[in-house]
Amino acid sequence: MTSQQKVLFSDRIHRTPKLDVDDLECSICRGLLWKPVACQSCETSFCSTCIHQWLVKNPKQCPNRCEIFTERKCPPFVSKLFAQLKSASFYQSNGCNQTISYEGLDKHEIECVFQHQQCPDSDFDRKHTQIICLKEQLQQLQDESKENKREIHELNLQLDEMRILNQSIIDTKITFADLQGATDNCYRISDKYRGLKWTGMDYIHKSYAIQNYPTSGYAASFTPGDSSYLAFFREEALVSVNIPDEIFTFFSLTACAAWNDDLQLIITEHRDVVEIYEYTTTLLYGKPQFILLHWEDIDKIIFKSSGGTAHPGNGSLAGS
Repeated sequence: MTSQQKVLFSDRIHRTPKLDVDDLECSICRGLLWKPVACQSCETSFCSTCIHQWLVKNPKQCPNRCEIFTERKCPPFVSKLFAQLKSASFYQSNGCNQTISYEGLDKHEIECVFQHQQCPDSDFDRKHTQIICLKEQLQQLQDESKENKREIHELNLQLDEMRILNQSIIDTKITFADLQGATDNCYRISDKYRGLKWTGMDYIHKSYAIQNYPTSGYAASFTPGDSSYLAFFREEALVSVNIPDEIFTFFSLTACAAWNDDLQLIITEHRDVVEIYEYTTTLLYGKPQFILLHWEDIDKIIFKSSGGTAHPGNGSLAGS
């Protein structure tokens, strides 16, 4: 940072009865003297910047028409007056309420945390005081920490699942990779897919999702190495056994919100028409969330979604 101080205006000065600031006025800019020097002949004081600019256009001439301008230090009485002078901060309009001595003004301006600066992660045209920048950076770090904790939690859940699952169950993992088509449209999952009855559940291919719903959570949820298909529903769907008295075990699923931020997902397990357990979570837009349930000996699962707020930039809702 460098000092921006060029002219010290009198309205920033904290006046006292013993101090007449009119005696400290530069005869060129009419502001208070800033880093003053004087003419050796007439002892008139000028701001150093003002007199140097004057001399560029009027070499060796004093503004008071002395024969030759020779620069010298200000008279001692001027220095004594400045020693009594107190000024408001140059960045008072930004929120700085400090009162600074004349000698400390330059140093204060360079170090003041209320000066505007470009925030490292902000838009080019946005400038803030250092305090606001630090607050924004802190918020970003808190958001990143929250996201990292969420990812660690999901990894721990996946490790728990790997400890529980045996080989026969791993072979029945449903990724929808064996579904056909859906590169040109969305299709309903067959009610006998994988030996289960699917109701209200559709599926979509990655290429179709990216081409037709580029701002949706569908497009954002695909990760390298995963299936190119995903299943989705709107408001409610269920998966149940096809044959009475059959049961199955539901270990886990990975889910995210397609259109809304903070979408509520409720999953209920059933056995013999009786609701056994209910699980509720909040899904994030476009960020797959691993959910470990390990529900055994059930014959139906119901999924319900609701709430949340539309994610910025999204239009029509095709599903949850």
